[in-house]
Amino acid sequence: MYPLHIMRLERLRPHLISPSHTMEIIDRLRPSSRAICEMIQTEATNGDEERVLGYLRRFIREINIDLLRLFCRFVSGSDNLSFATINVNFVPHLRGLARRIVAHTCSQTLDLPTSYTTYNTFAAETRAILQAGHWEMDFV
Repeated sequence: MYPLHIMRLERLRPHLISPSHTMEIIDRLRPSSRAICEMIQTEATNGDEERVLGYLRRFIREINIDLLRLFCRFVSGSDNLSFATINVNFVPHLRGLARRIVAHTCSQTLDLPTSYTTYNTFAAETRAILQAGHWEMDFV
């Protein structure tokens, strides 16, 4: 090697991280039910909102790692935990065929309808959204 190359490498050495530290970072970015549930930020103000928020947390706790990754991608556009919070807004007016969870990936915000009356309906519809394989991304 040329002396200039060696000098450049020596200047970079303090900025390099070890392989074990790299693995720690990767592990922290891997989604887990507990981490995702702790990221949820909202204020439930009535019984409908509390019920649906409970459905969301239960759904996150019960799904497998593949669906957790899809959930992260749905919320943020990334299948890793590259975000700190998930904001939840409650939407009381989405009912019937218009009822669906809407994600805003730039702000990691979910618009969650309060019209779900059973966990099984909530879980089935949310699972169908995540497993659909195609999501529409729009810029407004």
